[in-house]
Amino acid sequence: MLKLALISDYPPYRCGIANYTGYLANALNSLGLFDMCVISEGGRQDSTFPVYDTYSRKGDFRQDIVKKITEIKPDMVHIQHALVLFPDTDEFLKMIEEISRLGIKIFVTLHTADIGRNMKIDWEKFYRTVLEYGHLIVHNEMCLNSVKHYGIPTGKVHVIPHGTAFLELPDKIEARKKLGLPSDEFIFLILGFIHLLKNHHTVIMAFRAMKSAKKCRLLIAGMADRNTFWNRLYVLCCRVLSLFSKQITWHNVFVKNEDLPVYFGASDMMLMPYWQNYPSASGIFHLTIGAELPVICSDCVKFSEVKDFIKEEDVFIPTFSISGWKRSMSKFADKPDLLKKVTEKLFDYAKETSWPNVAKQHADIFQEK
Repeated sequence: MLKLALISDYPPYRCGIANYTGYLANALNSLGLFDMCVISEGGRQDSTFPVYDTYSRKGDFRQDIVKKITEIKPDMVHIQHALVLFPDTDEFLKMIEEISRLGIKIFVTLHTADIGRNMKIDWEKFYRTVLEYGHLIVHNEMCLNSVKHYGIPTGKVHVIPHGTAFLELPDKIEARKKLGLPSDEFIFLILGFIHLLKNHHTVIMAFRAMKSAKKCRLLIAGMADRNTFWNRLYVLCCRVLSLFSKQITWHNVFVKNEDLPVYFGASDMMLMPYWQNYPSASGIFHLTIGAELPVICSDCVKFSEVKDFIKEEDVFIPTFSISGWKRSMSKFADKPDLLKKVTEKLFDYAKETSWPNVAKQHADIFQEK
C-alpha cells in the first residue's frame, strides 16, 4: 500500500484550506488505497490516520517539513498551496526540490492561481519549478489557463474540482428560532470572513433599494478577515450603510463549522458578490450547494467552474451592479419556481463534485503517476 502524506494546515486551524484538507484527507482515507498521514500546521488527529502538528508558516517550515518527511518516509506527498499558507515562495520551491531529491513523488494543489498581476509571486518560475519536480493540481479551466499563459506544457497539470460536502440541516423554523430570526421572511445570507474584496457594500445598497425588502431579510454572518484594522474599518462602513434598514441583521462573529448547518438551514438563498477576479475556487460555495441552498454570485472568474453547468443569467451578476443585484434578488424572492429550478441544477453539480468523487480523481492520479 502506497504511503501518502498530505502537507497543509489542518483543523482545528481556522482556515478554509484547513477545512478542505480535512474533507479530502478523510475521503482519501475512506478509499482504503493509501497508508495516510497529514504533516500539518496546527492540526490535530481526528480520525484513524496520524496528523502531525509539524510546522508554522511564520517559522522555518521548509526544514521542519523535510525533517518530518525524512522520518516517516512516504512514497508521495500532496501539498496544498496558497500564498497565505506559504508566504516565502523561494523557501517553498527549495522545499519542493529537496523533497524530490529524496525520491518522493510530489503533487501540489494550487488554490489560487494568477497570470502575473500578483507580483508577490513570480508565477512563471513557480509553475516551471513545481512541474520540473512534480505534478500540479488545479480546480478549474481558468486555473489551467493561467499555466498556459506562460507557454508551459500542461501534461503534468490536472484539473480536479473543489469537493462538496453534504451537511445535515436542522428544520428551518428551529434554525431561525435558534438564530433569533423571523419565521415568515425570505432570508438572503452572506457568510464568512469579511474584507473589501467580498463586496458586501454593493449587496447592502441593492437590498435597501428592493421594493420587496419588507418581506425579506439580509443576514450577514462573519467577522473581519484576520481582524486587521482595514477589514474592521470596512465592516464598520458596511454596518453604517445597514443602519438605514431594519431588515438587515448582522451576526458579527466567527461562524464555527458546527454552526454552519444552522445558518444554511435558516436561509433561503446565499449571496456571493465577491470581487476576487483571479482563478480559484470557493469552499463556501460548494458547502452551500451541498446544503441545497441556491446561490447568486458575482460574474467573476472565481465562479467560472459553474458556468459550464448552469446558464441562468440571474445567477451571475456583474460584480458592482447595484441594479443587477437588486433585480436578481427581487426575482428569486418573488418566483418560487425559479428558485426551485436553480436549486436543483446546483445540487446536481454538488453531487458531481462530492468528496468521494473528488477523492477518487486524486487517487487515480496518485496511482497512475
